[in-house]
Formats: sequence, structure tokens, C-alpha cells
Amino acid sequence: MPQNSDSVRRVDAAMLKTCLPIESLALTLLAKARAERGRVVGLCPFHTDSTPSFSMPTAGKKAGHGKCFACGRGADLITLYQQATGASYGEALWQLAAEYAPSLLPYSHQPQRPSSLPMRTNTAAQPPPPFAGIPPEVASRTLGQYHLNGLFPWLAHRLGVIDATRIAHMYHLGRADAGRVVFWGKDAQGRYRYGQVVRFDTDGHTARYVDKKGKHRKAVSWAHSRLLSKHEKQRTPLPPWYAPYKSFVDHYAVNACLFGEHLLAASPAARVGIVESPKTALLCAGMFPQMVWVATLGLGQLNATHCHALAGRHITLYPDLGPAHKGQTPFNQWYTQGADLQATLAGSTVVVDTTLETYAQANPDLRHSKLDFADLFDGLTTAELAELRNIGASKPATSPHAQLLALAQDVLGLELDLLATEPYSPLEIAAAPLPACQP
Repeated sequence: MPQNSDSVRRVDAAMLKTCLPIESLALTLLAKARAERGRVVGLCPFHTDSTPSFSMPTAGKKAGHGKCFACGRGADLITLYQQATGASYGEALWQLAAEYAPSLLPYSHQPQRPSSLPMRTNTAAQPPPPFAGIPPEVASRTLGQYHLNGLFPWLAHRLGVIDATRIAHMYHLGRADAGRVVFWGKDAQGRYRYGQVVRFDTDGHTARYVDKKGKHRKAVSWAHSRLLSKHEKQRTPLPPWYAPYKSFVDHYAVNACLFGEHLLAASPAARVGIVESPKTALLCAGMFPQMVWVATLGLGQLNATHCHALAGRHITLYPDLGPAHKGQTPFNQWYTQGADLQATLAGSTVVVDTTLETYAQANPDLRHSKLDFADLFDGLTTAELAELRNIGASKPATSPHAQLLALAQDVLGLELDLLATEPYSPLEIAAAPLPACQP
């Protein structure tokens, strides 16, 4: 490569990208890569990945621009080449141009073309740390005594004390100081992977606070982070399990399993409902017990890495409402990710529920309200909530859709035909346009 750095900068990156063979190059640069349905899928090179989670489209507007659905990192072919070879940006431009587009080089002579792309070996890479979870006794100390749990009154008002207690026990609902709630993430093997700590207002919504920089933030943290702060303030040693656990979560996402995942084994034939919020999963488990309800803990956490335990299941996605971000509403985003899940999880069927999206299209002002599925029931009286639950007991349905329809006109104030569309598979209607995004 020439030493003149100014010449290197003269390689037109935009033009170079149009000359690169997207599919063959991505298959070379990504480990365990495979081509499928207009994209290449492989292991993400930016974090320790055991299940292929990096996807790069090979056609369309986003061709050549991939994203990892586990860590959220995006990259084009030039960035992937840098990651694989250790080359600088300028070096990557020169080397790729020499291989695929010599005419773009600023020198009249042709450089010697390498016989193959140089790949950086991983022989010196450190092996990933072994699994380390939170000891069960740590979680056990937070269970029970639901009168001290800040979310339990909200749940009991909607389900009744007996059912709310049963659901709290099923999901290992924990408590922390000052009424905070601990959502323990227990995986399919019964291991505690995380504890999400949330402070709720009396209306059941996540509380907010103003940080030192004056920014409004949600009162959400992690159990292990709060433990570290406590011991640092008290200047006391951390428990022996903390160091290996911290090493493990530094390599893998802390919430690398679904909230409620431990319930899957007990109901192997039941349909699975996926929501974003653990609070919503608790309420839906009481309202619609014919399904197993799990939560992703975040809009962007719906991916094969977090959902691997759902292979072979019938899955229904219940996206929240929200404004469009980069042209995609939460519904649009989960619609696309639902197709990825169905393609990745062997034997699974993924459908997307349209209840909230239809609700928003009938009431456009709600688009910015960030409603989730649980918010549909906030205006109902105790008697109406009980009636809604009883419908499922007398006429069991495969999804909450039938129960919602039964009370839609009288309770929710919606016309029945607005909710008449059944959930559908994103793969079956892949060519159909997505519902319009409200700005």
C-alpha cells in the first residue's frame, strides 16, 4: 500500500461500496455465515456471539448495511473488513479497491492484487468466560411480602389479591428498598440471569427522576449494579459470586433471556405471547392464562439470541405504540424482527397482533402516547376486568383477540370491525405494505 496518506483518502468510499460483491464478501467476513432470502446472516464480530445475530441485506435500499439484533451495532462492508483484518479505515479502502475496483485507485500503476483477503486470526483471542449467574439465595431473599412491593397493589386491583399473588409467585416477583420491584430473569434452565429493579408510580407507570445533568430518566437499574454501589458506599467486600458474574455479563448482554422464560417448560404446547414490559407480562398472564407470557425488557431486544428458548413454539408479538423513529414505529420494527425470528427459530410460527396498531390508526393522537397492551385495561372497573377474565374461562380462545372483541364496543369504545383483523404472519404477507407510520 502506498505511504502517501493523502492518496489513500482519495479513494471514493461511496463509489467503492457500489463495486463490492455484497453477498460473497459478507460470507467471507462473517463467521458461520449463510445466505438466505436476500440477506447474509452470521455471527456478530463486535461481541461474543454464539447464535448468528448479524444480518446484512444484499438487495434493496439497505443493501450492504448490516446490523446485529443482539448488541445493536451496525456496520457496512468496509467496517466489517476493518474488524476482520485489523486494517485502518484508509487501509481498508485501499485494499478493497485493489481487490474489487482498481480503477478507483488514485495511482496509474496497478498494485499487486492479493490472492485472497487477509483475515485476522483469533488464535490470540481470550475464550469467553464460563456461565455465571446470580445465586438463587440472593433472589429468594427478595420474594414474598408483597405488601412491600410497589407494583403489587396495581396488579391486585386488576386481578384480585388471590390471582395477583399467584402470578407474582409464578414470575418470582421480587422487592427492593423503598417499594422498588425486582423482575428476576430466570432462564429455561432455571438459572437467574439478571434482576431488573424498577420504581413505579402509584398508577403503575415507571417512575422518573432528574439526574445530576438535569435529564429526566426512568427509575430503572440492575440488581448487580445496585449491589456494587451499596458495597462501594459501605466500603465492604463484594460477595464471591460477583466477580465471575460481572465478567460474564460484560461479554454477554445482561438481559440475555426473556422475563418469564422459566415458565415455558411447564406448558410446552401453549402459545407464547411476547410483550416489551415485564409489568405487562404479569397482567396478561392473569387476564389471558391460556398463553405463556414473556417480556423482552426493551424494544430492540426481540432477536434470536434472546429468544432461542422459543424454538418450535407458536409466538404472538404484541408491540407497544410509539412514534416513528427513523421511519419505523414499534409495530413496524417488531413486524420486521418477527420475520427474522421465524426464519431463525426452527419450527416456530411468528405472528404479529394488530390490536394496538388498529387502535392507533382509529385514534391517531394515541401514536405518541406510548401505550402498551396493559394500558388498554387501565380505564376498566374491577367488575369489567373480572368479566373480561371470565370470558376466557367460559370460551377458551387461542389468543386474547376473541376476549378483546367481546368487550371492545361496550368497554373499550371501539367499533368491532376495527379489531376484526386476526393476527397475521409477517412472512405470509411479506409483499404487502406495512401499516402506515404516523409521524
